[in-house]
Amino acid sequence: MKTFSKILLAASVAVAASSQAAMLPSDTQELVLNLSGATAQDKQIRAIVEDQICDSDYTTFTNDGDLKSNQYAYFCKVSVNSVFFGSAAGTPAVTSLDQDSDGNINLLVRKLAKGGSGTGPIGLCESPVDQLVVSAASCQNAGTDADYQCDDLEQVVSDGGLSDLEFSTLPPTAGGSSCNGVTLSENSIWGTIFSTPVSLNLRDALQCVQGLSVGAEDEANMPSLPKSLIGSAFSGGIATWLDVNIDGVSLPQRLAQKIAAGECPSYSHTRPASLEAYQVTACRRVDTSGTNTQFRVKFLGEFCAISANGMLVDNTSNSSINPDPKSVLNWAGQSSDKGLDLPAIHETSGSSDMSECLDAFSDPSLTGAQVRWAFGIQSLEKNVGPAYADGDWRFIKIDGIAPTTTNTLNGSYFDWVESVWNWRADLDAVKAELQKQIVERTAVAANIGSTAQGKYVHEFGQSGIFGLNTFPGNTVGASIDLAAPVNPFSHVSNGVTNSCRLPSATDAVKVTLN
Repeated sequence: MKTFSKILLAASVAVAASSQAAMLPSDTQELVLNLSGATAQDKQIRAIVEDQICDSDYTTFTNDGDLKSNQYAYFCKVSVNSVFFGSAAGTPAVTSLDQDSDGNINLLVRKLAKGGSGTGPIGLCESPVDQLVVSAASCQNAGTDADYQCDDLEQVVSDGGLSDLEFSTLPPTAGGSSCNGVTLSENSIWGTIFSTPVSLNLRDALQCVQGLSVGAEDEANMPSLPKSLIGSAFSGGIATWLDVNIDGVSLPQRLAQKIAAGECPSYSHTRPASLEAYQVTACRRVDTSGTNTQFRVKFLGEFCAISANGMLVDNTSNSSINPDPKSVLNWAGQSSDKGLDLPAIHETSGSSDMSECLDAFSDPSLTGAQVRWAFGIQSLEKNVGPAYADGDWRFIKIDGIAPTTTNTLNGSYFDWVESVWNWRADLDAVKAELQKQIVERTAVAANIGSTAQGKYVHEFGQSGIFGLNTFPGNTVGASIDLAAPVNPFSHVSNGVTNSCRLPSATDAVKVTLN
């Protein structure tokens, strides 16, 4: 590893970006880095490109012009002497890539938002995966979130893969530190915070029955649900909201009483209108998802205990992985194929599909049996207010604790993991060095804090990512520093990460209590 001072110097060099023009799809791609894996890390990959790697304005490409897509590419110039080429900077191996001899590498970073931890980073250990074709023929001006929308895909083997949590020690991928005999690196990069978001109509209903200000977005007015109830929603332990009691009556009945008494004037949602509509509804992710894997570990104890409850599979007629076109009506009003004996479980392929599933149930045009209250699973760099661009859903407290960086670092909040960046030992030296340097610099607490404070500050507080105390140079101070957040707790023991362990502090770090 580089020294701490070297890392900070590297960050300052990268921030001093030049005024070079953004790239066009017709420009020559001199180096292409293909990444795949955890969708929870997509926004952080974009932040790395934007804030640290590029020496020019970067151009964004997606497969549908929307930054909630599952195919991304970022194109920019990086100096041949950039710190991100590390020991290879300025050497023939790098300078030979500079085809137009302008002293820069035209770098295209492509990211497939698929897989991560459930079965290892997809595309790194398996068959080739789809990546965007960035060319003048394939890409047109998007006019929406991305700069360009590209229509064509090609199959390639990934150069690197991201996992939400370690996959080498967790079943069903235990011992997955190699790909057909080729050793994989497993580099911890930052901690990722997860939680259980709910559809906006459920958030507001919970605020009403819990005596909070309906529609308020601050931490004090975040409603709360027990961890055990949330786990039950995904494992089948509870099937209907009529079985959840508030003040001795069911939650829906208590909501109706408080609205009738004029105690929740800001509650404006259409309420479920039938017994079936009060069926618990949950939007889960596919088994290959790291977001899904961490939920199964943290809420259900799966992969950690033989007798743990399992997560229910999709039991409705609609999911984001079936061939039907996605729409609000395709999500809403779908009951479990077991009737009211089980919750209705919708399976979603990526984090954007999860947002769409949650968003659908708060659509004001829904009526009657279509109206539902829904749970989901997301990481905390999603749906940051006040814009809430990812949809009409909100994070809530779990057991009374908000999913903030502060609550994570003081040991109060439990749903977090150490995320991992992997690449193959037989990878091209320049691409391996580029990824190594990315890891070394993005794992620095000050760089993580800068990104989080610029992009992941919710109305209820800063969240998303934090530094790991296991990374050289990241030190825990006498108090929590959100500008350079370092978690004093870790799932690492004797150099091995296992998220089944209760996180613990070491003698070398300090713990700050509220």
